Amino acid sequence: MQFDNARCTSFSVMDYGAIADGVHDDNQDGIGLVQGVSFTHTNFTDMENLIIIDQFYGNPNLTCHEKEQGVHISDVKYSNAVGTSITDVAIKLNRSSTNHCTDIKLDSIQLTSAIAGKQVVARCNAAYGVTQGIVKPTSCLKSL
Repeated sequence: MQFDNARCTSFSVMDYGAIADGVHDDNQDGIGLVQGVSFTHTNFTDMENLIIIDQFYGNPNLTCHEKEQGVHISDVKYSNAVGTSITDVAIKLNRSSTNHCTDIKLDSIQLTSAIAGKQVVARCNAAYGVTQGIVKPTSCLKSL
């Protein structure tokens, strides 16, 4: 899979969540399950949102609230991903404290900034899993 100079979110677990619960990005009322998804051998060039699971993604003008229900995300693997990000956050795994994502695997991830001299980071909230191989930026996943 190759993505070059794209200004939109790559197909991600967030998109699977929208499919699972049949809602749009600005609606948090859905429920469902996303499980057993793998993203392998991805190559990103100058993109935003390289690796993203974000329960609060959507319309920035709306207030998102934590809810106990929602799309449960587990057993998701990102492996052999390389590329450049035009944003500071290359990995974003953002879930509510009541609806975690679990069993996330990051394996052999090499993401850097598209801007010379800048660093990229990983940001997580309520995201649990493991890393294998070299993972850059440094993983923010928590262990259960």
